[in-house]
Amino acid sequence: MRTVIGLVLSASTALAQPTSPVTLPAPTAPADAEPAPGVEPTVPAESPAPPQVTARPARSIGIDAAIVLPMSDYADDAKIGFGAFARAELPRSELFAFTLRGGALLHVPAENRDALLLVPLLAGVQFAFAKPRFVAVDAGLMFRYAGEAAAAAGLAFGGGYRSGRISARAEFLVPDLGAADSTAGVLASFGFSL
Repeated sequence: MRTVIGLVLSASTALAQPTSPVTLPAPTAPADAEPAPGVEPTVPAESPAPPQVTARPARSIGIDAAIVLPMSDYADDAKIGFGAFARAELPRSELFAFTLRGGALLHVPAENRDALLLVPLLAGVQFAFAKPRFVAVDAGLMFRYAGEAAAAAGLAFGGGYRSGRISARAEFLVPDLGAADSTAGVLASFGFSL
C-alpha cells in the first residue's frame, strides 16, 4: 500500500513542475527568393575604392651608338662620322621629359682636310606623342676640333622609337646655328638605358 502511495505522489510532483518552452529556429528565405510586395530589397553597402595615384616614371641614364652623315658644306670637311652619346632623361609625366646628352663624333675627313671631332653637349625636351614613338628637340654647344678648336651653338631635332630599355632615334643635326643653311647632317643613334 505504501509503495502505491509513493508512486502516486511522485507522479503528481512531476506533473506539477513547469516545463521549459522549446525554441524553434526562425524560417529563412532561400537566397533566390523575391522580396515581399512593398518591401525594398536590402543591398550591402560597398566601400569606396581608394584613389589611384599615378607614379612618375623613374629617371634613367643610357648609352647610344651614333652615326652621322654630313650634308652641304658640312660634307666638304667630312664624309661620315661615328661616335657615342651618354644621356640622362628626367621624366615629368608619362608623356614629357627633360633630356641631357653629351658625346663625341669622330669623322672620316674629306680629301685634303683634317680629321674632324665634334663634341655636342645638349639639353632638350622629349614628348611621347604616341607611345612608343616620341619626338625630341635638343640645343646646346657643339665643340669642333679640326686642326684648331672652335665652338658654336647647335641644334638637333627628330624622332625615335622606344621598346623597354632599347631605343632608336633619327634626327637632323645642325652643328652651327650661325650657318644652319649650309651646315647640317643626318644623325642616327641606337642605344639602351642602364
